[in-house]
Formats: sequence, structure tokens, C-alpha cells
Amino acid sequence: MKKYLIGFVSLFLIFLGCGHRHEQETGHAEPEKIQYTVYSADWELFAEADPFIAGEKAQILAHFTRMADFKPLSPVPVSVTLKSGGRENGQISGVPVRDGIYTFELTPEIAGGGVLSFHFQTGEGEYNLEVPDVQVFASEEEGHATVHQKEEDNTNCTVFTKEQSWKSNFATGLPEKLAFGSVIRSIARVEPAPGDEMVISAKTNGMVLFAGNSLTSGAAVSKGQFLMTISGNGLAEENIGLKIEEARNNFQQSEADFERKTKLAGEKLIPEKELQESKAHYLNSKAVYENLRDNFRRDGQTVVSPMTGFIRKLLVQNGEYAATGQPLLVVSKDNSLVLTADVLQKYHQEIGKMNGFTLRPLPGNKTFSLEELNGRLLSVGGSLNSANGMFPVTLQVSNSGEFIPGGLVELLIRCKTDREQLTIPVEALMEEQGLYYVFVQRSPELFERREIIPGASDGLRVVIISGLQEGDRVITKGAVLVKLAKASGALDPHAGHVH
Repeated sequence: MKKYLIGFVSLFLIFLGCGHRHEQETGHAEPEKIQYTVYSADWELFAEADPFIAGEKAQILAHFTRMADFKPLSPVPVSVTLKSGGRENGQISGVPVRDGIYTFELTPEIAGGGVLSFHFQTGEGEYNLEVPDVQVFASEEEGHATVHQKEEDNTNCTVFTKEQSWKSNFATGLPEKLAFGSVIRSIARVEPAPGDEMVISAKTNGMVLFAGNSLTSGAAVSKGQFLMTISGNGLAEENIGLKIEEARNNFQQSEADFERKTKLAGEKLIPEKELQESKAHYLNSKAVYENLRDNFRRDGQTVVSPMTGFIRKLLVQNGEYAATGQPLLVVSKDNSLVLTADVLQKYHQEIGKMNGFTLRPLPGNKTFSLEELNGRLLSVGGSLNSANGMFPVTLQVSNSGEFIPGGLVELLIRCKTDREQLTIPVEALMEEQGLYYVFVQRSPELFERREIIPGASDGLRVVIISGLQEGDRVITKGAVLVKLAKASGALDPHAGHVH
């Protein structure tokens, strides 16, 4: 069933003022535009329109952006209606000027308050975006006078058009209030989880002979793959081929002896005790022979991989002598990893307040939440490590490919608090010469640089101590692109637009 959404989350009417007028070839100023911005759960609508004047045509240029990825609306028919004074004027635009950009022309009939509605349908559902409190003016003079009264100072603003944002990794969002407490920083060691790693050892003495030249640390292996041989050939006392032959002869001899004595015992020619001794000797020789036969070839021990994964450590070299029980290599699956961090003793009282973990591989800039890695807290040490006076915190995560066993990870632990604080994504925060700032949206194409004072950060979000309010929409992805646009000095909100 298709869904149908009507309504909006927030509405911003920004009247384009000084510094935003276009001079045409005739030397006359282009008429001022009124900007409308509406947000629903799924869409952002940004429209520029001539002031609506009763009896006169008004042009509308509308931009539609998906909130899921901040990309333009794919070409679909879009209709617009203006309800004012009990009358309704409408138009359908079948083909967009460009993806996400539509033009409309309306002639309102009666002055007064009204509602401007945009309607379209996609494969995901049917949508209606409404702009309330639209004003239809009685005369051109009244309309332009009202626009001039709403002019704003845009000297600290940067233009970044919808076409530019659609072509980049860009997003905006509202600050969120979270129960964000203190943040504990530590370094965690990365190790394979128990069961995801196996050490293969030599079962006999002999020379190590690799199966091929590709046997190196990091090489991928499959379960049952032949890796190497431990060979005793040429060694006076370690010839496994002779041991196998000897065991086979002992087994065959004991088997024949047991069969013979079984017949004699059936005829009551030997005591039962002698039969049981023969049986025990037979079973022992059989076990020895089958063990050698199944685990060794005549040229030595056959070493195969016990699992599909990769060689994490190669502990011997080709041609090296290995003794029985000596580790040869470590095979790992690394589906899961264990991270152990040592935390300062002064934070031990915060153990019960831990409610968020973020991890950043070292070196690296990408930060992950514990939930992203399907991770969980395994344990928190109840006693201090005698070697360093710290207590361990152990996590288990799925291996995303970003973590290397034996490597290090920066661990940030967020603690619970009863006080909610305003936060934004770390990516929204910009820094220049020790000053921190964000870009606050004045319209979807106009952004104000706003200095702020940041607080604690868990690597994903940062607390804002001052400089922002809950309703201030900020750039959360692509802020550096707007910074570059500001450096270029461009201030043209219609750059790249089609009129």
C-alpha cells in the first residue's frame, strides 16, 4: 500500500534582500524573490517565487531533495496549487528543468493569506508538501514594500547551491539533546576472539618443507588446505616412513596373533587371560598404526589448515628443523575481535555509568560506534593490573576490516548523566586558528558561519556549550566544501539556476 504524507516539520520564509539582486543586461534589477523552505520526514522543499500579487503571474522555482541521502528528486510529474481567498489556482509540471528542479507559473485571484501545496508521487509513496501562511498582496507596491521590510544582513554568509550540494557528500541536520556525560579516553589492544584463532604445532621432529612459495604471513587459506610437511627423511632417528612401516608390521603381526589365539581359546586350549593380553596388544598396535597413517605420510607429517581464514603468524622457515610440540603457524578467521583497554584508576567509580563506546583504528580517521560493529561489552576488571595500576575494559566486535589483530585502537567511553546537552556530529565542527565554528543554514542555499564553544566529544558527536540553539539547522556533511566556497568569495544564490 502506498503511503501518503501531508505536513511539514519546520517552515522558514526568508526574503532575499540586499546583495542578492541580479542586474540584467538592461541595467534593471531583477525583482526580489521570496524563499520558502519546508521539511517533512522524507523531503526538503526549497522554492523561490515572485511575490504573489492578485491578478498577476508569479514564477516559482522549486527544488526537491530527498532527506535520506540529500540527492534530487528523480523526474516525476509535480503539481502545485495555491489556495487563497476561497479560490484555488494550480499547475502541473510534467518534466523538470533539471533533476530535482521544477518551474511553475501561477496567477492568484484574490489577496489574502493562503496555502501553497506541492504534490508528487514516487515508487515509495505519495507526498504533499504544504507551505502555510503564504501572503497574496493586493498590489505590486504592497508586495515589494513587504519584501524590503524583511531584508536581512548576509555579510557573514556563504552561498552553496542545491546543484552543488547534490553533487557532493552533503547533509544538514538539527542539533540533538542527549544525556551526554564525561568521556574517558584510552588505547585498546586488538586480538582475535577465542575460537577464531588456532595454533598448529609439529607432531614429530623433522625438517619443515613448505607446500609452495605462497606460504607467507597474511596469505589466505581454506579448510583442509595442505600447507607443509615435517619430514624426517635423511635423519638417523626421525624417519617417519620407517616408523609407519614398523607400526604397520606390528599391527599386522598382533592382528594375526589375536585371531589365532581367539580360535585356540574357543577350543579351550589357552587360558582366557592369554587371550585378553593378545587382544590388548592388538588394539594398542592398531591405534599406533592408524594414528601414524592418518596424520603422517611416509615423507613426514602433513600439516593442513584447520579452518578457512588467513595465516596470521608464520613461526618457522622453509627448511628449518622443528621439534615435536613446536608451534609452526597461527591460522585465524578474525570474524570477531577482542579489544582490551587499560583505564586509569581514577575512573573506576564511573564503571556503572558507561553507556556508549566509540572506536577509532590507529592510525586512521574513521570512527565507529560499538553498535555499528555489532559489538558488546564483555567485562570490566574488578581489580587493578599490578603491572600498570589500571583496570581492564574488554569489548568484542565484528571485524569490519578496519582493525588489525595486534594493532591498537583509540577507545572513547561515554558516561551517563542526568543532564541533557546539545550535540552535533563531529563532522559538522570546523576549526581555524584555534576557533571553532559551524555553518548554520539561513536557507538551503545560504549558510552563516557561526562561532561556537565545543565541549566533550566521543568521536561521533560533540557537545555545544554555546553558540547554537535547538532549532538551528547546521551542515553535518560537506562543511569543508562550504568553507572552500566561502574562501572563493562567491555570493550568488542563483548560481547555476535555470530561470
